[in-house]
Amino acid sequence: MPAPLQENTAGAARVEPRNDAERTLIGIWKLVLKRNDIGVTDNYFEIGGDSILSLQIIAKARGAGLKLTPKQMFDHPTIEAAARVAVPMKVASDHRSAGEKGGGAKQRTSAGSTEQASTTTQTKTGERTRADAGASHATAHAAATPPRTTQVADDDRWFAEAGVSRDAVDAVYPATPMQQGLLFHGMLDGEPGMYVSQLRLTIDSLKIDTMRAAWDAVIARHPVLRTRFVWPAGGEPLQIVERRVPMPFELHPRNALVVPVPIAALTAAASTDEQYDAAYEAAREAIATRGFEPDVAPLMRVDVFERPDRRATICCGLTITR
Repeated sequence: MPAPLQENTAGAARVEPRNDAERTLIGIWKLVLKRNDIGVTDNYFEIGGDSILSLQIIAKARGAGLKLTPKQMFDHPTIEAAARVAVPMKVASDHRSAGEKGGGAKQRTSAGSTEQASTTTQTKTGERTRADAGASHATAHAAATPPRTTQVADDDRWFAEAGVSRDAVDAVYPATPMQQGLLFHGMLDGEPGMYVSQLRLTIDSLKIDTMRAAWDAVIARHPVLRTRFVWPAGGEPLQIVERRVPMPFELHPRNALVVPVPIAALTAAASTDEQYDAAYEAAREAIATRGFEPDVAPLMRVDVFERPDRRATICCGLTITR
């Protein structure tokens, strides 16, 4: 990324916010980027922003009632552009506006006076007083308790955005901030093998069918291994937990490995083991570089390489999603 610009270019006019959305976002940008010389036409990535800080901005914007996604931050890197695509939303911590809060305070004061007067006139009817208090408590509790249909509505929306049905998959829910950052980096930098890790183990007397069945059992047992990711247009990344996923499994016979041409030319007199090692490393690196498609589960695979000494090297590749 370019070095952050600490000052506006000479002669460049700073554009001040012109509506509520822009005013909200510019306040958040100034707080996160720790600078005050920001205009609504400044490019986020040119004034010190990066993908990690963008997640802070997204979280603070959501708290202020504006919904943005990491992809929108990348596609619309100025405040005026982001303000146009930001979706207004209710603040999760409090569903009432400031005006409603004030009105509620007045209502409580009036209710308190009325209740006091009512209590004075009903001192001889304690049962009615207790009944009224119980009804008031039940009403207050009901008002403070969120509707049970909220989670169901969220689930329905997530399934719809993911384009899957409840009969086809186990679950759909939003990606975590860490997962969003990993997806953001992968899409931004465009390096397929960036977050791929490989675990390698060489063992004797490997029973291929038994190991393959064991891996299938592990995937069936753990939902996280059956998870894939989708990024709906204009939405947030979602996790989809598939019900059944086969483990990608490939056996590489030792006589099928190809020694890279430059290495083969230089090692014409090399031993069989040396030629195998060169071919194995080339194949392993190619698998790692290929990486994984985030929307295809599982985000892992097993490759078994037969060795000249009749042992086997297991290479388990997985993409980092946690």
